[in-house]
Amino acid sequence: MSVESDQIFEFGPFVLDALAQTLSKDGEEVPLAPKAFAVLLVLVRHAGSVVKKDEIIREVWPDVFVEEQNLFLNIHAARKAVGDDTDNPTYIATVARRGYRFVAPVVLRDRAACGPVPEEVTPASQLEIPAATSTTTDEDSATTGAFAQGTTSLKWFRSALAEDGWFLLTSCTLYALLYAIALFVEVAYQFNSHAASAIKVAPFVFLWVWITSMAGLIACRILTSTGRRYSLALSIALFVASGVILYVSMASILPNVQITKALFYTYPAYGAYLKSMSHFFSLAVIFLVVPYQFVIAARTQIRSGSAYQIRRLLSDEEFGTAPEGTVFLKVQWLCVMLTIAAIASIIATAHLMDNLVPNEYTSMFTQLVEWRMVLYFSLGVICLLWYSRSLNSIKIASLKHDH
Repeated sequence: MSVESDQIFEFGPFVLDALAQTLSKDGEEVPLAPKAFAVLLVLVRHAGSVVKKDEIIREVWPDVFVEEQNLFLNIHAARKAVGDDTDNPTYIATVARRGYRFVAPVVLRDRAACGPVPEEVTPASQLEIPAATSTTTDEDSATTGAFAQGTTSLKWFRSALAEDGWFLLTSCTLYALLYAIALFVEVAYQFNSHAASAIKVAPFVFLWVWITSMAGLIACRILTSTGRRYSLALSIALFVASGVILYVSMASILPNVQITKALFYTYPAYGAYLKSMSHFFSLAVIFLVVPYQFVIAARTQIRSGSAYQIRRLLSDEEFGTAPEGTVFLKVQWLCVMLTIAAIASIIATAHLMDNLVPNEYTSMFTQLVEWRMVLYFSLGVICLLWYSRSLNSIKIASLKHDH
């Protein structure tokens, strides 16, 4: 049994429950994000002692490369939750150039005890919990087991997302939306005939693409961080397999006849969807999968103590090499590629709009095409911004490591 399952920390009017991951004040729960809660818990456990920034990062983000700014933001959130003042701290004090100290008195109470039992707060590794006789029923055990399994799964998912969680969630959502909206684009000209099937299938298309793309990126992260050279190939293969399965399943939804009417030849709906999928897949591989795998590999290499090659690579110096099994794409190259794609897309879309055969759904078709373009280039821009920011953080970390 872990310490977290039996210990509750009390300070001032606050109660910090490690098992339930809750902070309450006078019996009312105080909202606090998971990482901010974890940071506060580390400080409370080491109450009275200075906890270095690196130590907090290692405990809250184990085996993950994070910027110091992430820690600062979560410290700020923890202070806000307990109503603390940075200049005149009651709970969390900043120790210049070292870290943070929890300065308020803390009472450590056993969950099973009838009343608070003051104890000295010591690190978790030094606390021992005596074995207790189990009095729970089979039903209670099953419920507890299910809760523990669910908590473990949630923690694993958070760990898999790590510090790039917002980026993975946003990029996978935009990527999945592209496939869903493309389905409506291909049937828009005969929406009255295909509306029911498209509306029914679109949510499943979105969920399928979202889940498989997220799985591909998480697999990429796990395999790359453990030194597997085939991580990039496997991740791309997962994206390919997802697309193939989706396209085959669309055969019963999209007819293999022309639906969109123009003054020039247009692809049948089934073929046009494949064309759109090829564009989406190319964007995901070049702007999402390849950069993401490189960033994870570079962070892993820095943590292993080999920052020299990464620093030289990102500084455009001689003898700089990318981690084995990765492809390094410069941000400038990606910017040029995205700009060319945007220009070509605008020209092609304008040509299509000028040659459409008008009908009652022309306006709907036009708006759907425009939204598809917005989603497409939004995904590209978000990937570029994240990649540029990540490379800059990696470069700074490599310089600090060498220093």
